[in-house]
Amino acid sequence: MSIDNLRQELKEARERFVKSTWPDYFAADDEDWANNNGDLGLSESEWTPRRIAEHSTENELFIVNLIATTLGHQTISKRFIDYESANEVPEGHYLVAKETNKIYDLITNEDLETMIKEVPKVTNSIAEYPPNFDGTIGGLIRVQISHLIEHAESLRSLK
Repeated sequence: MSIDNLRQELKEARERFVKSTWPDYFAADDEDWANNNGDLGLSESEWTPRRIAEHSTENELFIVNLIATTLGHQTISKRFIDYESANEVPEGHYLVAKETNKIYDLITNEDLETMIKEVPKVTNSIAEYPPNFDGTIGGLIRVQISHLIEHAESLRSLK
């Protein structure tokens, strides 16, 4: 698969994710949204819609910074994402996407097979990474696409 195809799939996954947080699904005064279950020690199935949305946007920065580091590009400043209402998600996520696209636009087809320099220990073992993660930049982009789609579906299932 080419980098152009992956960029298009990422764009579509982002749109799907953002649509899952629209007010059609979550009202601005929704108690489930207002309760920011910030304890990441909980199972994802226990996260509130707000925590899922914030995590998904933060993960955009996390993934692209792994890629930037591997390719020797400057990373993007990581920041805490705080969506007080679902109405903030579209603009907030698209602003982060606009920043991360600066890195995605530098990736070539040849870069897709480059092994990620450091796979961070965010799970108990590499076996907990999604099956489509092969340790390459291309694999990591596919993980991000799957991640956004998975969380879009989990948000939709909550309403």
